[in-house]
Amino acid sequence: MEPKTVTRKRSVDRTNDSLTTKRPRPLESEGIQMSTLPSIYHMVKSVGIDWREAIRQHLGLELSATDGDLQNALSNASQIVRMAAPPSPPPIPDPFYLTVHEIYCQKDRGIYHIEPSLIQVGAAANHLAGRDRVSTIQNVIEKNPGLAFLVIREYQCCDHKGPINQQEQPYQIKQSIVFESDHLCAVLAQLQTIIPHGKSLIPTSIQRRKSYSNFNLWLYYHYRDTIPELLDSEDISSQAKKELATFMKFVEENSGEFKAITKLLEERQLSRQYLPYLFIPGEVLLIRNKYSENHNRAARLDKWSTMSVTWHPNRHDRSSPNGDAIKAPLRSFMRVTMELEMVTWEFDGWFSRSVVFEKLELDFPHKEPFDISSLYIYPISYADEHTRDALRRRGEMFWSCRFARYVSYTGPDASGTETFVNVRFMVDCEAYGDQTRKYANNRGNRSIQGDSRRDDLGPEAMALDTPTNPEFTLFLPAWMYGFNMESKQWHKLSVAHISDIDWDKTAFHRLVIPEDTKDVIKALITNKLDSSASTDLIRGKGSGLIVLFHGPPGTGKTLTAESVAEFAKKPLYRVTCGDVGTRPEAVEDYLRHTLDRGKRWDCVVLLDEAEVFLQERSLKDLQRNALVSVFLRELEYYDGILILTSNRVGTFDEGFKSRIQLALHYGRLSQKSRRCVWQNFIDRLEDDPLVASYLDVTDLREHLKELSLFELNGREIRNAINIARQLAKAEKRQLDFECLCKVIKVQTRFDDYLRGYNEGLDDDAMARENRKR
Repeated sequence: MEPKTVTRKRSVDRTNDSLTTKRPRPLESEGIQMSTLPSIYHMVKSVGIDWREAIRQHLGLELSATDGDLQNALSNASQIVRMAAPPSPPPIPDPFYLTVHEIYCQKDRGIYHIEPSLIQVGAAANHLAGRDRVSTIQNVIEKNPGLAFLVIREYQCCDHKGPINQQEQPYQIKQSIVFESDHLCAVLAQLQTIIPHGKSLIPTSIQRRKSYSNFNLWLYYHYRDTIPELLDSEDISSQAKKELATFMKFVEENSGEFKAITKLLEERQLSRQYLPYLFIPGEVLLIRNKYSENHNRAARLDKWSTMSVTWHPNRHDRSSPNGDAIKAPLRSFMRVTMELEMVTWEFDGWFSRSVVFEKLELDFPHKEPFDISSLYIYPISYADEHTRDALRRRGEMFWSCRFARYVSYTGPDASGTETFVNVRFMVDCEAYGDQTRKYANNRGNRSIQGDSRRDDLGPEAMALDTPTNPEFTLFLPAWMYGFNMESKQWHKLSVAHISDIDWDKTAFHRLVIPEDTKDVIKALITNKLDSSASTDLIRGKGSGLIVLFHGPPGTGKTLTAESVAEFAKKPLYRVTCGDVGTRPEAVEDYLRHTLDRGKRWDCVVLLDEAEVFLQERSLKDLQRNALVSVFLRELEYYDGILILTSNRVGTFDEGFKSRIQLALHYGRLSQKSRRCVWQNFIDRLEDDPLVASYLDVTDLREHLKELSLFELNGREIRNAINIARQLAKAEKRQLDFECLCKVIKVQTRFDDYLRGYNEGLDDDAMARENRKR
């Protein structure tokens, strides 16, 4: 028995002998709700359910519905679902750019797609003509969806002077860029964070459909290796990355001239027409000093430079940038003038930014390349290593002197009138500025009155041992002010000639005084009472160290003070009665000013010949009483190290005794002491290369005993040696014992005369006789 074949009929319409499927009716018209469709597919997957019946029920079809009816209903439902879904966005076209050419002519002005060329109009007139003209820039943008940016090149055809010369090429006067994409505008603005000093080079916001004239493509070409960092950022959309890549492609396609410039720069050379490309804002420029490389400066270019070109007649006395003499025909010289605005740093106790304007004028006889380092202003990256290191070392020295610092100086000062050799200065620009302003206020100079200083660096950065930015030291000045402790005068010093002090570590040990005295002095200096640890009931009172050295002249009092300063590695601020004056008001001001400096600079203050201010008060001399009172008051509150020297302690006022913490007496030198003094001087002479050539050290050492028999004090021994040096040079002989004896013999004649005049008493005995010692 053959199986039956069941054939289901399809519901069709026969129209014009063609088979056409019935148009599906809306499901809502069949009573079907869209919300029931998901459950249909769920039920289809269920096991044990008649799938056809389930679909029929959910579609709301009758029991007599055929398979064709079910198929039509399902197709209709699927179509409705597709229509209800939101439409997918159209694909974004790949970004691109266009270039149009705008011609300015006296007769017409037009915009063209094709680059213009010269055409002849009439017998001698020539005009620029373009092809494929467009109506407006706006029209070009609207007809090109996906346009990232539009490049507009502008040409000058003719003006009121007439058409251009036939020999000339189409003259492009300007190039502008109109950015159409918001993505590209945003990503270009973000380059501020990638390009060094980008905030000063790139606009904070680049606006869409705004024309940017002469957009600096060299900047993007110069940093073409840095910009790809932005393309790797996850914060940038894929579309923005594509548009930035398109922009960089445009830069590369227009980089024919840039490649030539780059090749020259790699060889540290440049041609005159490429000078603007050398000076990029943010670059550190070296400003050479024509007198000395020690005074070169560095500054950061703040803005794009402006350049002007002029021609001038031939002159044989001119020179090219590399210094070669120029000999060329008339009108062969092109003078290039560049105006540069730079920023550097100044210092007057505080660091402040300073704007520097420089005009770079150069004469060029030809277009041949020249060495960049031949310019007197150029990027420091093209300077040799020696020049950069010298500038950096000088800046580091300046930074170390930003606070008051005691230094050694060898070289001329700024005026050139004085030259110093190993002279010590206290460099303190703030103290110099304070004194200058105080002087100006007293003189009524309104231009300097007040404190107009700025602190652009900040106290936190100022307190650091090294600047946070290593480049900072390059910008520091070449000069600073220092105070000469000997002459008590300020000098403008070249930082390049400043060096650290070589402290004489043996000076204290060479002192010819008892060892126990040395131990006491050393202990007092080392463990000097600190003002915060003062045992006095009143803060700031009695916390200083006041020492008195008294005794005959030439016994080592001043030398001890100098040796104490060397041992403590502190400046020695020496004051004499001639510096202080005699008027009580002036004395008080000077003493307060001196002691304030001593505290500010952490000095050992030496008041030499202090008996003038320490004499006992009396009812007869009120002015002297005032001087003594002023001096006592200032000593009471001084908290530094103060050393007083005197050879007349017999006249001291009683009020000083309680204020002096240590008083050391210096007696006349014994023969043993004199031998040590002679030995010390001979050792120093032996170390002096200027004297060693004519010094007979062996002879002097053999006669040390004989030299010590001369009753001379330390100052007289020093004077004898200095005079003997001059005598030996004048007579072209050796500095030996015989030479010294000749000087001492002449030197002691005056002492013998005074001793006879004083009935056999020497100076020390006379002072005791008069109760002065």
